[in-house]
Amino acid sequence: MHTKTKSLVSIGVLFVLFMIDFSLVCAQEQLQDNMPIIREAFRANKKLFVADNMDLTVKETNEFWDLYDKFQSELGKITNQYLHLIETYAKNYNTLSDEDALKLLKERMALDDEYQKVNQSYLTKFMKILPGKKVTRYYQLESKFVAIVKYDLAKQIPLLK
Repeated sequence: MHTKTKSLVSIGVLFVLFMIDFSLVCAQEQLQDNMPIIREAFRANKKLFVADNMDLTVKETNEFWDLYDKFQSELGKITNQYLHLIETYAKNYNTLSDEDALKLLKERMALDDEYQKVNQSYLTKFMKILPGKKVTRYYQLESKFVAIVKYDLAKQIPLLK
């Protein structure tokens, strides 16, 4: 496996193991106490992975990282809402009514739409500061990362009974 791919897989696994483990969600107090440390380590490692793969020029570097930080901040807000939904699902897993299950599903779908809107709005901004291939590469890196996290989440979150 390519070294950069290994880094991405490691970051994704680290994220999932520390943040989303279904059993840890139930131990909410412990998770909440460690969350700021876990999130900061996750962000730093993701940023290193992106830096290793972008091959930015000196001119592109400052503009890209300023925009990257703003983009990640907006995505982070949506991610926090996803985490809240997962926590709600975990807390109520054995007692969810049909109505509650559908409410969670609709909330998740609304978050998916919001996530896409943020991605689309930042695409235009990244296109103003980077050539097309680099914008595409960055979005590929984001997509790979999200795919790994979603895959690991899907493995750990049980289907509703």
